[in-house]
Amino acid sequence: MGETAHPEGPWYGLLPRDGFIEQLAAGEPGWLVTVDIDHIKRANDTYGLYAGDGVLAAVAGVVRAAAGGPVVAARMSGDEFALWCPGGTEEAAVSLAEGVRKAVHDARVPLDWAQRYTHESLVAELVAYRPSVTVAVAPRLAGDADVLDVWRRADHAMGRAKNGGRDRVVVEHRAGLPGNIDNP
Repeated sequence: MGETAHPEGPWYGLLPRDGFIEQLAAGEPGWLVTVDIDHIKRANDTYGLYAGDGVLAAVAGVVRAAAGGPVVAARMSGDEFALWCPGGTEEAAVSLAEGVRKAVHDARVPLDWAQRYTHESLVAELVAYRPSVTVAVAPRLAGDADVLDVWRRADHAMGRAKNGGRDRVVVEHRAGLPGNIDNP
């Protein structure tokens, strides 16, 4: 089942990647919050692609609800989402990020009657999947040459968060981070 089978299309009511990058490229100060679904392959492999689509839709709903006012949200690709918080403070950006993380952590994605194989029989059971997300927060700094600088910081924070155990929020402030990001 492809992403477009969802009634809201592949972007789940969020901006597509290109529209989001345009917002970010405007150059105003602010905070980039990136959201990555933890272990979505596990949902797909255990319960099927319909389950993975349900997890994507649930996380997109949380991200969409977090946006509003000046905050814009997008589905960047696959299991990656982003929020741009123009202006504001680190405290506000981290609070938004932690709110998204907690809302996803507390969510239960109903999978109807999912089927799992046991040793010798096929068992149907009512299942609700518990997703989690890892969230990175990074500021646009005054000396940033372009959008890639803030994206590198967010990518670095995401790597630290994933290596630290996932289902957490990590902030990165450092400028001049090396990276192999050619296109966010």
